[in-house]
Amino acid sequence: MSVLAFISRNVYPLAIVSRILMFAYGEWQDAYFQVKYTDADYAVFSDAGYFVSQGYSPYKRLTYRYTPLLAYLMLPNQWLHPSFGKFLFVICDLLVGKLIHLILLGRNLSNKKSDASGEKGYRTDTKTLINYCVSVWLLNPLVINVSTRGNAEAFVVLLVLLSLYYVLKNQIFVGALWYGLCVHVKIYPIIFALTFCLFIGKFHQKRWSLSSLINSLLCRDVLVFGIVSGVFYILLGAIFYYIYGFEYLYESTLYHFVRSDHRHNFSPYFYSLYLQIVQPSKLFSLAVFIPQLILTLVLSFKFSRYISFCVFLQTFVFVVFNKVCTVQYFIWYLCFLPLMIPDLKCTKTDVLLLTVPWTLSLVAWLYTAYLLEFQGENTFVLIWISGLLFFAANCYVIVRLISFFNPID
Repeated sequence: MSVLAFISRNVYPLAIVSRILMFAYGEWQDAYFQVKYTDADYAVFSDAGYFVSQGYSPYKRLTYRYTPLLAYLMLPNQWLHPSFGKFLFVICDLLVGKLIHLILLGRNLSNKKSDASGEKGYRTDTKTLINYCVSVWLLNPLVINVSTRGNAEAFVVLLVLLSLYYVLKNQIFVGALWYGLCVHVKIYPIIFALTFCLFIGKFHQKRWSLSSLINSLLCRDVLVFGIVSGVFYILLGAIFYYIYGFEYLYESTLYHFVRSDHRHNFSPYFYSLYLQIVQPSKLFSLAVFIPQLILTLVLSFKFSRYISFCVFLQTFVFVVFNKVCTVQYFIWYLCFLPLMIPDLKCTKTDVLLLTVPWTLSLVAWLYTAYLLEFQGENTFVLIWISGLLFFAANCYVIVRLISFFNPID
């Protein structure tokens, strides 16, 4: 049995075992090393949960800028185990893999026939393809690292995929509820709103015109999706505004529009924000959203028919052009990558030509960041230059993936 065949047949056991091992390793590193394995944000989540358990606002914890729901999820950290939240995020991570599997099963990848062994379901080659695709998420070292370190992104992308799953199944009401919840938890999925509406309204089946666009956006299912998701989002916001006041609204939502993060990260805007550390410009912080807005709108109209591919591109573009870009943000678009693999027509050489420049530029950035953080060298300009190289590599990947896209259904 080849290695790939072994992985395909055992993707879920391997996914569980790898996470258990990394979880255990993380506990060991935290106990014996000065550099901790656990993500710094996990302490923020956990502390916010502690304040809630004591009857205080989660925003009493400085730098907690998330929905109170996340702090509520951390309450068992206080009476069960401090690592309960990590376990929860790992479960979410595994459920994302299962959702990817279910979405791919709903694709017309093969006829539903018994295979040669008489086993019911999809043919062996289709099962293998689906398992390979799922393994891109479940056996991805970056994904495993992010969830076992206690980062909440797996929880966020689980909500996003739940909304996509139910929209694809034409269960619009349920999908709208999940969508309203995921936008409440993290604001970035709002960029999918037009794509979802165009897909639900079947705009791709009509001749392009203003009247057909209006008809698509005003059809019954789109109105149900918009009203239900919007009302649910507003309802959740109103409840927490009533409990925590304007502090909730600012910290969980408004802050992210005007934030000016000067710490080094992958964003091409990093150095500009760093130079504004004394007198940050809110106008600049808002202006950087313009390229993201234009590109996400263009992608919505161009690819909404292929909704999985469309939301992948939108998220990828959003992350690459964002004013703050860190490793955990990669999770936002990696969850969609397995869904589009069957539609990519490319060779191993093509894949190599994509991964090499992306990896080299990433390594260059990490090296300059290492010199700053651990050697104390002033490498801010080098970090910015390597960040620009990484930005260019990501743009190249986006363009090439679009050229490789060849939908099979």
